[in-house]
Amino acid sequence: MIKESRISIFVKSMRVNIRIGLHDFEKVAPQPVDVSVELFVGADYLKRVQAGGDVVDYAQIHDAVLAWEERDHVELIEAYLEELLGLGFGFQDVIAVRASISKPDIFEKAQGAGVEVFMRRADWF
Repeated sequence: MIKESRISIFVKSMRVNIRIGLHDFEKVAPQPVDVSVELFVGADYLKRVQAGGDVVDYAQIHDAVLAWEERDHVELIEAYLEELLGLGFGFQDVIAVRASISKPDIFEKAQGAGVEVFMRRADWF
């Protein structure tokens, strides 16, 4: 249950082709993944930004995810999720991050399989 007002700044369902996976068949070529990131800020964010405060720039998230296409093979989705959390919490105003990475083609009879995380700044290590 939500106790306080929040604003969500997001990049949703961004599809990129990356080299990822534990299985041998996943190591042959890049595969598509869908990436979504939500950065949560307090309700006062709108007024502070309009008054000249720092903006949470979702373009930085977008550009970082695009750059994954140039990387070497990574076995675990969790490595990319940890990076997304770090990017999100790199913005001073962000109080929580929700991020998910899904492989849409991994199982024939599933829309996708992946990992999602929701983390508050207080829990970020």
